[in-house]
Amino acid sequence: MHDSQTYLIVAGLALAVIGFVAAKTNFVAIRSAIAASTWTSVDGEIESAGVSEGCDHAGASGSKRITFRIVIRYSYRLGNRTYSSDKSGSDGRIFSIFSSAQRAANQYATRKTIEVYVSPDNPMRSVIGVGMRWQWRYWLGLVVGAVLLGLGVVMILARFGVHA
Repeated sequence: MHDSQTYLIVAGLALAVIGFVAAKTNFVAIRSAIAASTWTSVDGEIESAGVSEGCDHAGASGSKRITFRIVIRYSYRLGNRTYSSDKSGSDGRIFSIFSSAQRAANQYATRKTIEVYVSPDNPMRSVIGVGMRWQWRYWLGLVVGAVLLGLGVVMILARFGVHA
């Protein structure tokens, strides 16, 4: 096998796998957000907003980088019962700089009320409204994932002489 043929298979497989994972992950997020948007909407109260630190793997070398997500703790009433929840990364953004994440968290902390979507099947399951406005990122991720998957498949097929 020539080096160019090996490259087509390896690069095609890598792109196909990355594309599949990205497309599937974003599709699930979109489906969940659409379902949640039909749930009962109630006013909730922010109890606290802060930042959590995490770690992501970056690049082919597998190096780690520190990331920051917003954590919002909130409560809401449904009927005569009060529920409480916290959502990490609740607006879909991941930050690489702590001060940027803290600034975004502070915006939520200044709000007294927030829109909460509550599952009709399980009132303990909820989604806060601020996460819904970042839904476009999931659509973009789905499209990029599908393009990478398609490109990977085309590269693999090209190795075997099949032209799309």
